[in-house]
Amino acid sequence: MKPLLFYHANKAKSILFLQILATFPKTRYSGIVNFTVKYKQKGIHMNLKNKTILLGVTGGIAAYKTASLASTLVKSGAEVRVIMTENASKFITPITFESLTGHKCIVDTFDRNFEFKIEHVSLAQKADVIMVAPATANVIAKLAHGLADDMLTTTILASRAPKIIAPAMNTGMYENPV
Repeated sequence: MKPLLFYHANKAKSILFLQILATFPKTRYSGIVNFTVKYKQKGIHMNLKNKTILLGVTGGIAAYKTASLASTLVKSGAEVRVIMTENASKFITPITFESLTGHKCIVDTFDRNFEFKIEHVSLAQKADVIMVAPATANVIAKLAHGLADDMLTTTILASRAPKIIAPAMNTGMYENPV
């Protein structure tokens, strides 16, 4: 199974897109961390300096693996901003991502303690690429149908940045043509 990928026509953003895509395995999200380690062991270095990656975390069991991905991206020089769904915070706490990235992890759309003017719009404009890992069937369906009912989906739909979606769900759910 391959992740759903959305290509961006802007060449500069496409280069960043391809650099980040290189951290993903050819099959499933569960191998991201292992692939990233192998990728670094081969002596290939991603230079993500001055790039902003918006990392979306949804409420799947694989959410805990995203902490390692965030750490790897920060070590590669990227500014990583994390937005979690409310259900994701039941698998891993926002404090984990705040410690790894040095930025406030956003969960609540109506949080009044924020850094930007209109947060979902400013984050959407600031992002060079958006990654959703893990992406549950629920969030993929919301994005496909343009539903914006939480901070993550609202920000993604407001952004023109390239998007990388790493599905993480039961195989039966993933392969269902409904």
